[in-house]
Amino acid sequence: MLPRKAQRYAVQIPTYFTGESLTGEGTIVNLSPEGCAILSQENPRVSSYLSVRIDLSDLEAPLLIDLAAVRWLSDEKIGLEFIRMGEPEQQRLRQFVQTLEVKPQR
Repeated sequence: MLPRKAQRYAVQIPTYFTGESLTGEGTIVNLSPEGCAILSQENPRVSSYLSVRIDLSDLEAPLLIDLAAVRWLSDEKIGLEFIRMGEPEQQRLRQFVQTLEVKPQR
């Protein structure tokens, strides 16, 4: 297994995703600028692609990931790599992750 490109941070963030034949929701349990792990009852296939909506806060519009690849599945977790998102979305995600970097990890 290859090492991660960026550290992931423990979070509890609602998310919704869609794929070719799948629509689901879950909770992001770890997050980095490059990807995340989602706890969900849905089971997409490894190597399938999803669009993802992340609700970072009640005050802002959801963050939209145009294209994410399913890299692994384990029990009820889905491992995603973010492939494509708009520049404003990338900036919002980087800023959000920076706020996690200053919080102590549990």
